[in-house]
Amino acid sequence: FRQLSRSEELYKRFTRLVMEHFTIQRSPSFYAAQLGVTHQHLNRTVNKFKGKNATDAIAEVVILDATGRLKHSPLSIRQISESLGFSEPIVFSNYFKRYVGMTPAQYRRQRV
Repeated sequence: FRQLSRSEELYKRFTRLVMEHFTIQRSPSFYAAQLGVTHQHLNRTVNKFKGKNATDAIAEVVILDATGRLKHSPLSIRQISESLGFSEPIVFSNYFKRYVGMTPAQYRRQRV
C-alpha cells in the first residue's frame, strides 16, 4: 500500500480530530493548533480534499449529527443544542439555519 502524502496525512488527522471534538470545538484555529499548522494551511489542505474550507467541513459534521438527532431522537432542541456544545439554543438555531436554511424546529417539523 502506498504511503500517504503529507497533505493527505494532515487531512486524515484533521478529520479524526473533528470527529473527536466537534461537540466542544468548532474553531478551525483550535484544529490548526492541534495539528501544528496555520489556519490558512489547514484551510488550503481541507479545500484540496473536501472542496470547502475548514469551518464548513467542521459545520458539515455538526449539522450531520444535529439533523440525525432532530430526526431520530426524543431530545428537545435545547438538549440537542447542549449536547453539541452550544452556549444557548438560539446560537444553535442560528448556526443550524445558516447551513440548512431553516431552524432546527422547522427542520424537525418538516422531516419527522
